[in-house]
This record gives sequence, C-alpha cells and structure tokens, in this order.
Amino acid sequence: MKRLLLLMATLLMPLFFGGCSPQGREASEVRGSEPATPYVYAAKAVGQGQPVMFEFGKGSCKACKEMGELIFRLKKSRPHYRLFYIDVSRDRKAAAENGIRMIPTQLFFDGEGREVYRHVGGFTTDGFMQTLQKYGFDAK
Repeated sequence: MKRLLLLMATLLMPLFFGGCSPQGREASEVRGSEPATPYVYAAKAVGQGQPVMFEFGKGSCKACKEMGELIFRLKKSRPHYRLFYIDVSRDRKAAAENGIRMIPTQLFFDGEGREVYRHVGGFTTDGFMQTLQKYGFDAK
C-alpha cells in the first residue's frame, strides 16, 4: 500500500507543480526568453549602487512569457541593465517574501536597495523603456 501511494504521488506530482512544458523545459527557458534566475542570486544585486528590476512570473503565463522575451531582447542590447526573471513556481518563498499576489509583477529597486516602484501586469516595449529610464537604468 505504501509503495502504491508513493508511486501515485511521484506520477501525479508534476501535475501539481506546473505540469509538462515544451520539450521538457520551463517555458521561461525556451529560446528567445530570459531564463529564470534563482532569487538567492538575484537578491545579491540589490543595493550595490545600480538600479535592479525583478520580474516575478511563471512560464505557463502568457503575459509573463511576453515579459521574459522583452527582458531577453533588452539585455542583449543593454547588458549593463540589472534585470532578473524570477520563476514563482520555483521560488515560492521569494514571491511570498516580496508580497507577490499576481503575475507578472515587476519590482524596481534604486541603487541603495529601496523598492521605488511596483507594477502588476505586462508592459509594452515603450512603457517598459520609459519606466527603466525613469528609475535610472540609463544613468552612468
């Protein structure tokens, strides 16, 4: 009986934690999208003298995937930007600690590490660029 329950739990676990994704990878890791960064590493960038943005999302969320693609393209053209994609299905504790209630959510921090802006939902490319400029991402 114990073995049967263990086998069932093993087989059903992927259904409870996001199911299958394209080609066995998270949707955020599909080519052309920003790969997820573990929060423990991304958090080290906060308060280091440069602005930082966290995108909290999940690969199965359409708006999150679009934001991941936007971040990916932007980081290719502006590699000095400190932009991080945090996958809430992998970093649930980080999402809870940061008060994430809906996805996608973007948190913007100044160089001192203070949260200066929080946005829920997707951005247009122009809107995202304006927000990054407003919070000092282009300052040298």
